Formats: sequence, C-alpha cells, structure tokens
Amino acid sequence: TWGLLPGDTVRYFARAVDNSPAEQISTTREYVLFMPIASELQRAAEEQLEATAERLEELAAEAARQAEENRNLAREAAAQREIEESSATDEQGRPDFEERQDLQRALEDQGQLTDQVDSLQAELAELERIMEEAGQSDPELARDLKELQELLQQLNDSDLQERMDELAQSLEEDDLQRANESLDQLSQQQEDFRERLEESLERFRRAAVEQDFRATTREAEELARQERALADAMREEDDPDLRPRQQAELKDRAEDLDSRMERLEERLLELDEREASVGVNQAQQSMQQAQAEMGEAQEKATQGQNQEAGEEADQAAAAMEQASKELQAALDDMAQQQSEAMQGALEQTADDALSLARRQSELGEEMRGASQEQVANMRGEEASLLQGVENMASSLQEEGDGAFSGNPALAAQMGQAMESIENTIQAMGGRRGSMPSPYAQAEQTVGELNRLALMAIASAEQMGQAQQQSGENAAEQLEQLAQEQGEVMNQTGQLMPMELGQQAMAQQMQELAAGQESIASDLGDLAEQPGSDDETLGDLEQMAQEAEALAQAMVEGRLTPETVRRQERLFHRLLDAGRSLEREEFSEERESEEPGAFERGEIMPLTPDQLGALRYQLPDSDQLQRLSPAVRQLVIQYFERLNRGGVEPGGRR
Repeated sequence: TWGLLPGDTVRYFARAVDNSPAEQISTTREYVLFMPIASELQRAAEEQLEATAERLEELAAEAARQAEENRNLAREAAAQREIEESSATDEQGRPDFEERQDLQRALEDQGQLTDQVDSLQAELAELERIMEEAGQSDPELARDLKELQELLQQLNDSDLQERMDELAQSLEEDDLQRANESLDQLSQQQEDFRERLEESLERFRRAAVEQDFRATTREAEELARQERALADAMREEDDPDLRPRQQAELKDRAEDLDSRMERLEERLLELDEREASVGVNQAQQSMQQAQAEMGEAQEKATQGQNQEAGEEADQAAAAMEQASKELQAALDDMAQQQSEAMQGALEQTADDALSLARRQSELGEEMRGASQEQVANMRGEEASLLQGVENMASSLQEEGDGAFSGNPALAAQMGQAMESIENTIQAMGGRRGSMPSPYAQAEQTVGELNRLALMAIASAEQMGQAQQQSGENAAEQLEQLAQEQGEVMNQTGQLMPMELGQQAMAQQMQELAAGQESIASDLGDLAEQPGSDDETLGDLEQMAQEAEALAQAMVEGRLTPETVRRQERLFHRLLDAGRSLEREEFSEERESEEPGAFERGEIMPLTPDQLGALRYQLPDSDQLQRLSPAVRQLVIQYFERLNRGGVEPGGRR
C-alpha cells in the first residue's frame, strides 16, 4: 500500500515511450488525488447514513406499491376462479401465461427489494471498515454502524423469504392456484416489510443527525488545533507571505462550519432534542467570535504585524476550543439522556408486562368453572390485553429510540407474548377439546408476559452495567488505544502540509508527544496484566516500547515521513491486536478433556400442564352430541376440573 494518511496529496501521470529510434513520447495530463482529512471522513459517514435513509424511504414506498398490487392480483385471480367454478360454460379469463408472468414479476420485484437491502447492509459494513482503517471509527459511530447493519439484516426475515420460496415453488410446479394463494400471503409479508422499513428509516435519520453532531465537534477541534499552530508560526515570522493565505483558508472553513452548526441546530429541534440544540447555539456564538478574531489575525498578518497577528490567532483558537468543548458537552448530555430514556422505557415495559400478567392471571381464574358462553363473552377483556401489549411495544419503540433494533431477543419475546394472547382468544371462542383449554392457554400467556418482564429488567440492568464497566476488558482497552493512536496519527499528518517553522513545529510536536507518551504508558500497563500477551496478536510490551520511541522522537521535534509511517504501523498493530481478542477462533482438530467434579441432579419430567397439553382429553364430538345438553355440560365441567386441579378419576385427590 502507499501508506497515505488523511490530508495527503498524490499527483500522478503516465508517460509512454515507444521502441522506435526516435523514441516518441506520449504523456497524459496530471491527476491529483486528495486524501480526505479526518473531518471530511466524518462528513462522508454522515452523508452515507443520510443516503441510506433516503434509499430506505424509496424502498418503503416501493414495498407499499408492490403489496397493494399483489393483493389486487390475488383478489382478481380468486374472483376469476369463483366465476369459472360457478359458471356452467367454458368461459375462460385471461390466459394462464399472462397470469404466470404477473406472478413471476411480483416475485422478481420483491427479490430486487431484498437485494437492495442486502446491498445497503454491505455498504455500511464497508463504511465501518474504511472508518476503522483510517482511525476515525469512534465508539459511538462503530456502535451505530453495527446496530444499523443488524437492523437491515432483520428486515429480510425468514417469514418473508419463506413466502417467496413458496411462490417460486408453486410457479415451478405450474400450480397457479396455489401460487396466487402464496402471492396473497406474500402481500401481507410485504406490508410487514414496509412497516419495518419505516421504523428503520427513523433510526437511520437519527443516526445521521448524531453523526453530524460528532463530525461538527471533531471539525471544531481540528480547526482549533490548526489555528493554534498557525498562531505559533505567525509569531516565528518564518514565512510571512504564506501565513495570511493559511489564515484565510482556516477562516473559510470556520464560516462553513458555522453554517453547518446552524443546520445541526435545526435538525436537533426536529428530533425534539431541545437541550442539545441550545448547546449547539452556544457553541455557534463562540465560533462566530473566533471568526472575528481570525479576520483580525489575517488583516494584521497581511500588514506584516506578525506578533499582533499571532495574538489574535491565539484568541481565535481559544474561542474555537471553547466551541468544541460546548459541542462535546451537549453531545455527551444528549447521549446520557438517551441512555436514561432507554433504561426508563425498559423499566416501564417490565412494570407494564407484570401488570398485564396479573390481569391475565385474574382472567384465567375467572375462566375456571365458567361456561363456554361465559368464557366467550370474556374475549373482549382478553383482546384488551393484546391491545395493551401492542401499545407497550409501540411505546418502547418510540420512547426507547428504537429499543428493539439493538435487542432482537426482546422483540422476539414481545412477539411471543402477543401470539400467546391471540391463541388464548382463539381458545376462548373455540370448541371444547379442539385445542388447549382457555385456562391452560391463559396460564401459558402469564408465563410469556413474566418472561418479557424479566428480559426487560435484565436489559435495563445490562445497560447500566455496560456504562460502568466500559473499557474494563483487554479488547475494549486495545480498541480505545487504537483510537487514540489513530487520533495522534491524524493530528501529526495535519501538521505536515502547514509548512510550519522550526519553533512552531517543535511546540506542536511537544503537545502531540504527550498524547503518544500516554499511549505508551497505557500499553505498558496492559502488557503487565497476567496472560495479556498470550491472548493478543502481537507483543504488547514491544508495542509499548515503539510508542515510547515515537514519543521521544516527537519530543525532539523530528517530524519525518518515516515517523508518520511508524505511527501508522503501530496503529494497525493495535487494531489487529484488538480484533484478535474479539474474534473467536475455531479449530477443526478434535480435543478431549478429562471431566471435572460435578453434582448430579435429579431431572424431573415435565408435567402435562408444563407441556401445554390437556391431561385428560374430552370425549370426541360424536360422543358428546349423543348426550342431552344438561348431561353434556356436566361432562365438560367434569373434565375441566380434572385438567386444572389434578383430581383423579373417581373423585380422589
């Protein structure tokens, strides 16, 4: 590889010389390749997220169109077959080949939608890789990208693929009637697909705004550092003609950033993040003060008043540092509030699930001894429980900022609870003996709701523990050190194009050396932990020594291309070491181990109630029909008492 860093410029052209005596030469025009600086990479990530959100919006509209079109096709085919079956004539509808073409096109259209979702997922994975390799993947961005990739993966769920496979198989077997039935089912799955797309769309829009916030903060930090370096260079008076131009360029970037901050403030208001919006507004005022100071510095530098220009540039740098601190504080506060809101939503979900479980238990007790008609009349109350779970899911999704996207197990349990309530409603209206009793099904629903409450509580506790324990394991520490090394590497790369004088460069290198020294110290501490070298890829002690050597070179003010390349190599070694801890390694070689001491416990068989089955089946419908209504009711109640109370036949307990 070329070993290019953010901010590097490559100029290249091609020259061809033929083999004739005259040696004719042809040369292409010169091309210039600019490597984006750190803030530009952050902006690229924001633009990628915004573009993905726009494409998801288009996919949602297309999914809605396809679902409606497929429903109409299925209804039209069903109506046509009813006409053909009821008509005594041989009148035929549209030809089978046209119907087949429509079905095949519907299948292909849905296939294109799922392929586009897969393509978006691959693009996010590539963005994650690029940002990590460039040292720009901060923990928040990395977490967002992983979560969004999982969200896209969940869009193409197994039910949708199953309907597509059924339709494809029906077409292959030339069974148009079954194909149309599969198409109707596919249209229902497409509607669910559209709803999931719209839910994902909101999460992507928020992720884009959050990345805009992070990119704006990083750019303010970069400008402050470069303005501080320029102030030192102005006072050194080594190149008085270059400094005014550099100040003008930095001022233009500050004006662009001011416009971005104004737009960010509006976007935060759209997300109802009012406190964060106020914080951005305060930072914008500091940035405007910095612009005024930069204008003064440029004017004085142009007039040759270099010392005064340096003082103005220092004040501008201080104002921009204040702006970056205000942005970071607002960003941290917003993240903290989101985390607290998520935990609160999960805790509320647990409370609601327990409340619904208690109500379901009460309804189950009321079903005991009730007649079939009385149980059927209770279906409205059971339906209100289903509505309660649906409302609970919607509230968690909204108040918890897409809580299900990062917790598929919780989403699955929510779905199981809904399905169990639906089964209870069906059992309450069904014939006796054709399915589990309403009471048994209600008990199963109580269990599902209790499990949902436990999962919500565990998720809330896990969030709190994750915040307290962040960075405690070796993988997280190496990831953090790799990020810090990438930051030092990028800051060093930004200094090289500025053509600083010897004194100004030495001053900046002293500050960067402190960061490099901190990395060396942390690496040394990590290397001393027992077993650290056995688990990681690479010698941590050797990496600590390399970081120390780099810090020493920077203290001496030596900034050479070789120094930058060494920083880059250390950065990638830290990345590889962190990945080696995250990646589970499997071996095809079979290994045996001696069993250790263990306590043998008695395994009890599952009871029929635990299996969800009736212990004593009701007589079949023919036997019941031969009884009088009064006797039939007595028989049904007798079997219900047997199934719910464990009463032995004959009245013994």
